[in-house]
Amino acid sequence: MHSLVVVILWPGLARASDWPQLQHDPQRTGYTADAVKPPFKVAWCRDFPPERVSRQVQAVVYAGKVLLGTKSGNLYALGATDGKEVWRFTAGGPILHTAACADGKVVVAALDGVVYAVRVETGELAWKLTGEDGTGFSTAPLIAGGKVFIGQRGGVFYALDLNKGAASWRFEAGAPIFNTAAFDGGKVFFCDEALYVHCLDAQTGKEVWRSEKLYGQSAKQYHPVVYRGLVLMRPMMTHPTREYHDSNYGRDPAKRLDYLFQATWSHFDYWTGKAKEEKAKDVQSPYAHGFLKTVPEVKAGRMPKELMDAQELVVQHYREKPYDQDLFVLDERTGKQAFIAPHFATLSLPGPVAPPVADGRGAVVIPWIFTTHCWARLDLEKQRVVEIIIPPRAQNGDNNSNFSVAGTQLFNAHMCGGHHHHGSFDFETKAFHALPRAPGYWGQLSDACESGGNAASVANGFIYHVNYHQLTAWTTAQGEKP
Repeated sequence: MHSLVVVILWPGLARASDWPQLQHDPQRTGYTADAVKPPFKVAWCRDFPPERVSRQVQAVVYAGKVLLGTKSGNLYALGATDGKEVWRFTAGGPILHTAACADGKVVVAALDGVVYAVRVETGELAWKLTGEDGTGFSTAPLIAGGKVFIGQRGGVFYALDLNKGAASWRFEAGAPIFNTAAFDGGKVFFCDEALYVHCLDAQTGKEVWRSEKLYGQSAKQYHPVVYRGLVLMRPMMTHPTREYHDSNYGRDPAKRLDYLFQATWSHFDYWTGKAKEEKAKDVQSPYAHGFLKTVPEVKAGRMPKELMDAQELVVQHYREKPYDQDLFVLDERTGKQAFIAPHFATLSLPGPVAPPVADGRGAVVIPWIFTTHCWARLDLEKQRVVEIIIPPRAQNGDNNSNFSVAGTQLFNAHMCGGHHHHGSFDFETKAFHALPRAPGYWGQLSDACESGGNAASVANGFIYHVNYHQLTAWTTAQGEKP
């Protein structure tokens, strides 16, 4: 039922059962109509050490293969159902981001300054193009309309012919490009390191608009999301706002309504019913009464009036102090800010907060705080959060989470795979289902303190995620109850 609605109302959301490029489609929605039903089991896993996999690399699925590159410059094609190596292609430098696939080709860009197109069936080189300034590539290719779009670190943005690799046009942004591009309606969108979002005509490379300068310090690692006529962008903030960064803990909601949005261990104990058992002397406990009356409605997926009203104070703060924003919602036609969204800077480690993902129903999922560090559905028409999603265990605000949606399920890919909040939440049943930890889980490796991350990809009955240089595939555990 929901899939039919998505097709009619939002034809820009791809429905193919593959996951062929970063966040599934050129709009970078992170949404697919194809779901994998819980409960889940580990189907297979592949360890890459001594090679390392960049945290930004998302596994893509195309033509029966899972494809991803490593910092050693190897592009791997693995069997999508068994993880067995089909072929390996070696580039001339580290591959720091996600591959893109179409028309029988896999395209990756490397730090040696070369874009490579490889034949998906054989692993043979189809073509390559060397960038002009030698600075290399650290973004993911975008494939749309028979072209490959990508920005070079030195600031040149290219459109390449997918079949031959020849440059159709080039655009000089005037600043380095560490931001992967998105596409919609014949236009390409990306943000440069001067914090301007550019909208280019995909056929000619002519600039359609350039946004006002966003607040922040970098557009690294992530990408814009284009959804329902809006361009959503989350740059890395320059400094944390004192009001809406991470937790907001220690604030009495009796003094200010927006302090209902807090994330504390003791508040989470009240949420789970464990508050009477421990932490009775926790300094936060006296403030728990402020949100206790909202618990039943929030657990049911509804937003009580108190929490809707509290969001207005959050938005008012950003109106008065716009430099505290790190979520910008731009009009796709003009590049002007469409509205100020309520949001918090959390679940990011020391880098940018992960971009929103489309839920296929008119809202996007963003990180949030309420009794713990959690997630929420931001309705783009109402311009307010309409559902708060609490994980089954409290989550640290300095940890990293990335999201994707498959059918009715939200997948949270946590930086430490194996946690109880590493799994899926069903929008309809409001139930959580954990993704079991892979055998031989690596735990802590060198990337544990890096920012960024990759979301789970869902395709053909499997879920894939890269964590600590290990690729794990899950599928439905047949015969077991969810």
